[in-house]
Amino acid sequence: MPLNRIGEQEQAVALDLIYDRRRFEGDICTYDPLGEFTKLFEGVSTQREEGTEVDLPLEELLKNTSSMATG
Repeated sequence: MPLNRIGEQEQAVALDLIYDRRRFEGDICTYDPLGEFTKLFEGVSTQREEGTEVDLPLEELLKNTSSMATG
């Protein structure tokens, strides 16, 4: 999915998770990005976008990807 289609909050929490930006007060964790990330997606189901080409052979997928990059 293109980055511009991902919400700002989801991007920020994902980066916090990637870079391990937990926050502590003494020995107590006050912010855990993994917990926040899972809360963001509770109850969300995945759906395939219309027009996805996942069922095509790998060779066809690569052709389509390269034509999108050049055109």
